[in-house]
Amino acid sequence: MGGPLNRGLGLGVRTGAVVIAFGMSASAHASFAFDDLAFWVGDGANQAALVIDWNGPGGAGPVSLAWGFRWDGVATGQDMLSAVINADANLYGRFASFGFGDAIVGLGYDLDGDGFGITDGTDFGPSGLAFAGTSDGAAATDGDDFYAEGWNTGFWSYALGDGAPFAGGAWEGAMVGFGDRVLTDGDWDGYRFAPGFVGENPREPIAAVPGAPAVAPMLAWTLIASRRRR
Repeated sequence: MGGPLNRGLGLGVRTGAVVIAFGMSASAHASFAFDDLAFWVGDGANQAALVIDWNGPGGAGPVSLAWGFRWDGVATGQDMLSAVINADANLYGRFASFGFGDAIVGLGYDLDGDGFGITDGTDFGPSGLAFAGTSDGAAATDGDDFYAEGWNTGFWSYALGDGAPFAGGAWEGAMVGFGDRVLTDGDWDGYRFAPGFVGENPREPIAAVPGAPAVAPMLAWTLIASRRRR
């Protein structure tokens, strides 16, 4: 199980947060590290990693992907997630705005690169990011794609890497929302969809690839996972 995990709540003015706690932190036992990242967004002396784990809904095979983010000055977890969504034409996000700030409602990925949409008709626009309020139950219109959303029946849990979480470190449940989470060099942010509010840590990802959907890396990961099970 994951650590204290929250809905990835953020703030428009970067103040305050709402937290939903689920348990203690857990160590990861894998090997994915910064050197494995292939899709980097932004420029600067600092770097952080973003992991999104769809936890099974939609598509086939593994459902956890990772990106890298670089910046100078001050950046938050929300800044990183928004920048990656803007940069990766296959990644989509649905946020909701509240008096206390912004929150993640849904995240999607166009696995085969042939267009993306969800069943409630949300318009993600050219940025890939829609502020469309809370919702439950929408799915990707293409069954090959990844999409998970929730607010009343599930949520996107948010965890922070204590060290490199797939290379000897661990995940810790975020005690602030993504808008209040100030990044430092070497950080890891992880989101995993939690149906029924059962939060777990993100699983070992594969690297998202710039300019292409993840079909080929997914197939490679499936072969590797199959060999491991044997």
